Amino acid sequence: MQTAETILAAFGVYAALGALFSLWFVTLGAARIDAAAKAMPAQARVMIFPGCVALWPLLAWRSLARKGPPVA
Repeated sequence: MQTAETILAAFGVYAALGALFSLWFVTLGAARIDAAAKAMPAQARVMIFPGCVALWPLLAWRSLARKGPPVA
């Protein structure tokens, strides 16, 4: 029983960190990876939010490793 609680707690921490990161990513960070994301409408940002929560380690690595503006 304790193992299941530990796994659920770890999943909760992962999801909470993903939600926090995703708020930043859909507002500012996506433009660091893709230049077209600057013109992305709010509906598209809402649609990509769940995927950002799930894939936040990859997106964090991609967006924070970029040194300059994206090449268009």
